[in-house]
Amino acid sequence: MKLYFFLFVIINICFCYEQKYPTPEPCTFVDSNFNIYDLSPLYANYESEELTITDNYGMTYNINICGNSNNNNCSPENGVCQGGDYNSYYGCGNADDQEFQSSISNGEGVQLIYPNGQFCYGIQHGRVSTLNLICDETVEGAVIDSVLENPICNYNFNIRSSSACSVGSEQPPVDGNNNCCAYEVNSTGDYKTACTSASSCPQLNGLTNIGDFPVNDCSDCKIRL
Repeated sequence: MKLYFFLFVIINICFCYEQKYPTPEPCTFVDSNFNIYDLSPLYANYESEELTITDNYGMTYNINICGNSNNNNCSPENGVCQGGDYNSYYGCGNADDQEFQSSISNGEGVQLIYPNGQFCYGIQHGRVSTLNLICDETVEGAVIDSVLENPICNYNFNIRSSSACSVGSEQPPVDGNNNCCAYEVNSTGDYKTACTSASSCPQLNGLTNIGDFPVNDCSDCKIRL
């Protein structure tokens, strides 16, 4: 007997844009409004080029975008490396496991999340950093406005940059000869679909492709197992 699961969250995506610079991790993102973002200009090859900020408790953070920090004091490497007194260093989120999300602000921007940092006994799992990258056309490079640890071992950074502004938009697929791609959300067991006019399924951060099937109307693009 076949089981049919219907998920009404449909992601219509067609990746045609190539990011500007090479990075260790994918650095482009298409949000739910089909705006394309390319954060690759913010990637730092050297520690001296990385974003840094010191909080009110004297903790300094080295931050890289779409790659782990070049600060070798954090082992293993993490996208955000926190340093404090007595040469203590903590990895605050692993860029190898990065996730993109749409911005929580009203304007343009992207959330870049680094999970699975160094284990934190206060939350019984790895530290997590959330980089709120906010569009600001006046900022060449990037400026960190604030860092807040809330709740414990969850680090939230507000970063303004012209690279956090949309570089264009993708048009959603039109009806006829579309491909419905099915994905499993990593580590959760949930499922999502992506309706695309491309013949092959795009690679999406945090999702594993589990199959595809042709559809004429994207409204028919629902999980069928």
